[in-house]
Amino acid sequence: EAARKREEEAARLAAEQEEARKREEEAARLAEQQRQQLQRQCEQSTVTVNTLLKKAEKDMEENRFIFPPRGNALEKYQQVLALCPGNEQAKAILGKMAEFYENKAKEKLKKGHIGACRDNIENGLRAVPDHRGLVDLKARCQ
Repeated sequence: EAARKREEEAARLAAEQEEARKREEEAARLAEQQRQQLQRQCEQSTVTVNTLLKKAEKDMEENRFIFPPRGNALEKYQQVLALCPGNEQAKAILGKMAEFYENKAKEKLKKGHIGACRDNIENGLRAVPDHRGLVDLKARCQ
């Protein structure tokens, strides 16, 4: 009786392990399909992405980082990432934009300008919502 129960338990565990292996394979297959779909989307959007990147660069040169509300670099880089989430150029520039506003916020905090500090933090978080430096600074600038 005990041997039969051990065999049943071993068979059940083996079946669970096989089911888990199948789920992992399916998840990996779906992740690969999604990656390929995003790659195709990026390839199909190349002209649009390149145009947006050029326009965003011009906005940056003209200091239109996040303003005016329509027609700024932030919006264009976010559009690039919507079309092609893996675009390293857009990610890098948004990271630099967040660092720019982080530095401005630190300057304002040192001068005791809390409102301006908060404004710069919020501007930077628009570029990179989970930017560690800005998130930490936000907690200090309350």
